Amino acid sequence: MDERLRGHLDGAPAGRRFARARAVLFWCHLAVGVAVALVVVVMGSTGAMMSFEHSIVDRFESRWRVDPPDDATAALPPSRLRAAVEVERATPVAALTTYADRRAPALVVTKDKRAWLVDPYRGELLAESRVRGVFSTIEDVHRNIALARVGKVAVGKTVTGYTAVGVALAALTGPLLWWPRKRGAGRFRAIVFFTRTSSPAARDFNWHNVLGIWAAPLLLLIALTGTSISFDGVKGFVTSTFGAAKAIPEPPPEPAAFDLDRAWAEAGRRVPEHSAINGRWPARDGKFTLRIRTRDGTRPDQWSQLVHDERTGAVTAFTRYETSAAGTKILGWARWTHTGQAFGVLGQGLAAFAALSAVALACTGLALSWRRARRAWRKRARPQAPTRA
Repeated sequence: MDERLRGHLDGAPAGRRFARARAVLFWCHLAVGVAVALVVVVMGSTGAMMSFEHSIVDRFESRWRVDPPDDATAALPPSRLRAAVEVERATPVAALTTYADRRAPALVVTKDKRAWLVDPYRGELLAESRVRGVFSTIEDVHRNIALARVGKVAVGKTVTGYTAVGVALAALTGPLLWWPRKRGAGRFRAIVFFTRTSSPAARDFNWHNVLGIWAAPLLLLIALTGTSISFDGVKGFVTSTFGAAKAIPEPPPEPAAFDLDRAWAEAGRRVPEHSAINGRWPARDGKFTLRIRTRDGTRPDQWSQLVHDERTGAVTAFTRYETSAAGTKILGWARWTHTGQAFGVLGQGLAAFAALSAVALACTGLALSWRRARRAWRKRARPQAPTRA
């Protein structure tokens, strides 16, 4: 027997197995893509905006500066600022942030989710930070499809979490499907670079290939870090595997009730290089937490945490990045890597590119799937020619 024919016959079963495996992979990719496409469009468009959230907020709020009365005048204590806003707005304060920059206004978020810039020396409201309100809505839509507004946070996080899983699967299977079966520089160029096409279908196919190839690694990273935000089980797995920060009680030298101003001062004393201190209400399980930021706070190593017992005033935990367990560090990097902010402007740009690519991939994928389904329906509806005897 001719050797070339023998090789062809010997390789035929392997070729058929490869074709069947590829077909299964394709239908899995298509089914997952169609299932999560609409949510991906929502999460991708909002995620692209969230990548530059800090830069945009700083740009809008930079015009609001405060002139201290004199160098010796200290800012009002946090309790006075909080009380002044609650009297002015007639609504409880949900969060307060003070800044080390003497010319920076304090930031107060009231229970109705409105953010206000406040003169830290006089306690007067300067302006409402509407840009923060916009981003609060964007984040709500991104994290739980705005279901928090109807009390369905868990449902929303489940939807976005499984969407992230779907994106990860699509990012893994896509390059395997798009890899050309026949080698050649021309075939690689067709899936790696945009080309001029003759029809909308060819354009969608080309765009789906090109954006998929370039964005797949970024989308896989964003999807995996997103699961750590949506699923408590993922957080538990990371902390149980790599460890979590342990709370070490630090009782005060003498019994004392909780004092907000004293707690705030203690936070500044423990992190003298801080740029901002943030507190939120109500306290969880009787524990009041102060988050202490250094620099711009876009990386986990720029945050510390001080926890007080609201009943006794005792410090129950103080954690810095340097002393945190590996699991806590991993989760911290996952949160800031998800938006690209951990890596500066370059990371933000890459995250925005990946998010917008996800939107384009979802749209082109739906278009390609619709055309495939329509062709199948037409073929099925076409009358069959009678067979000759």
